[in-house]
Amino acid sequence: MSRSLLLLTLLALANLFVFAVAEAAPGRAADEQPVVAVLDTGVSLADARVLPGIDLVDSGTSSADENGHGTAVAATIAANCGNCAILPVRVLSRAGTASWSRVAAGIVWAVDHGAAVVNVSIAGPTGSEALRAAVGYASARGALVVASAGNGGDTQPQYPAAYPDVVAVAATDTSGTLADWSSRGAWVDVTAAGCERLEQRGAWACGTSFAAPLVAARAAAAGTAAPPRKASRASIRVTGRVRPGSTVRATLVDETEPEAAPVRWFRCRPAASPHDCVPVSRSGSYLIRQADAGSQLVARAVTTSFGRLWRASSARLSVAA
Repeated sequence: MSRSLLLLTLLALANLFVFAVAEAAPGRAADEQPVVAVLDTGVSLADARVLPGIDLVDSGTSSADENGHGTAVAATIAANCGNCAILPVRVLSRAGTASWSRVAAGIVWAVDHGAAVVNVSIAGPTGSEALRAAVGYASARGALVVASAGNGGDTQPQYPAAYPDVVAVAATDTSGTLADWSSRGAWVDVTAAGCERLEQRGAWACGTSFAAPLVAARAAAAGTAAPPRKASRASIRVTGRVRPGSTVRATLVDETEPEAAPVRWFRCRPAASPHDCVPVSRSGSYLIRQADAGSQLVARAVTTSFGRLWRASSARLSVAA
């Protein structure tokens, strides 16, 4: 299957939140192992499908992960493409930083070492000529670059996702709607579930970092993927009157995972970014104060890994002045 046909397939399915490709690539045996490169903090995943990679941060070949982000991204791919090989390319430091020149070098190295799909769960508000050239290099050689759209909650283009030759992936929350923290806009190509249960940590993490590898896995699988894990369908149930002196209570309701999860209340200025809301409680119960009048309250199921985003959120509730 050509890159252009594969991209059109992904775009056609975007509104249905389905990312399986209808048929295997022509000329490729059903048991051939597609290679997905993971450009990230490294990969420390006990899986025979993980190939020898490279460390472009400390100039080595171990590509071990000292952060955990890259391992979580690779685990998402492994869980959703049973036939994929994973090629670790460490471009992010332990602190999660990298120059665009190093990311560009990682894309080129991955393509030169057999990657059919390159996952880049990295986003920034500006790109670079080297990064653009690397994306063009991948595209010219038939490799698909998939990138996270970012977690800014606004429409500002993020790179490399915003380059035309890249599949830009925004995130849905566990209710299946576009997450309020996800970047979005005309430059985004597809959406995918952005909250992932990290088995190696026993916790949930949310972000477009986990939406991108889901799309990358589906693209690489080209019809040979193992059935995906059942997605969480969580929502926040709120009771109580929204006025000073009353208590509001929020509970996470999840059809697939009934165990309790931390829910907290946040106060927001009207029209504020989701990242500008401040926590006002340590539990799902909150006594509304007079100082809250004129603001909005929102309850969120809190995650603890990689960005501290939210697995599910309630609607914003306006407190009368």
